[in-house]
Amino acid sequence: MAPHAKWLDPDKERLVNYVYDRRSELGEGGNLTKQMVNGLAAHFVQPPPAQGGPKTASSCKTQWQKLKRICEALWDVKGHTYPGASGWPYDDEFGFQVTPDNANAWDSFKTAHPIFAPFANVGWPHYEKMAEMCPQVAKGAHVLNITSSLFTQSSSDGDLLTLSQLQSMDPFSQSTQSESSQTTPTESSSQFIDVPDDSDHE
Repeated sequence: MAPHAKWLDPDKERLVNYVYDRRSELGEGGNLTKQMVNGLAAHFVQPPPAQGGPKTASSCKTQWQKLKRICEALWDVKGHTYPGASGWPYDDEFGFQVTPDNANAWDSFKTAHPIFAPFANVGWPHYEKMAEMCPQVAKGAHVLNITSSLFTQSSSDGDLLTLSQLQSMDPFSQSTQSESSQTTPTESSSQFIDVPDDSDHE
C-alpha cells in the first residue's frame, strides 16, 4: 500500500499558487473542477515528494478543502462571528498574539478549535490569495467595501450625506427608498447618517 501524501508548507504554497493563477476556472463554491484536480496531480509529479506518498488527484482535492476551511474560519474570527472565538483578536502578521498572560486560555482555545493551533503568534501566509478564491470571504469583503465606500463619501459642501443621497448611490437599497419617502418633512430634512467606526473590520 502506497504511503499517504504529506503536505509540507512549501507544498501548500505551491498548491495555492497553482490554483490562484487559474482562479477564473474554479467551480461553484470555489471548488476545484475535475480538470483542475487532474492538473494539480500532474503538477506535483515532479519533483518527487520530499516526504510521504504521491500527491494524487484525491489528495489535492482534500488539501484544497482544508485550505478553504482555514480561510473561512479566519475570516469569521476577523469579523467576530466565529463561535467561541470572542476576545481573540487575529492579526495577519502576528496571528492570535499569545503571551504568557493568556497562554492557559490559548491552550484551552486551540484544544477546542485545533484549526487555529498553528497561528499562535504568526499569521497564515496564504490568507490574502485564498480570500479571493473563497466565495464566502470574497463576497463578505465586497459587501464591506461597498458599505465603507458609501458611508465615507461626503457631499460637495463637506456635510455628511443624507439618507436619500446614500440610497441613490447604493444599488442594493433602491427597494427602501419608498419607505424613507414616507417620513415627515421635518424628519427627512434633518436625517443624516453618521460615519460608522469600522475599526473592528480589517
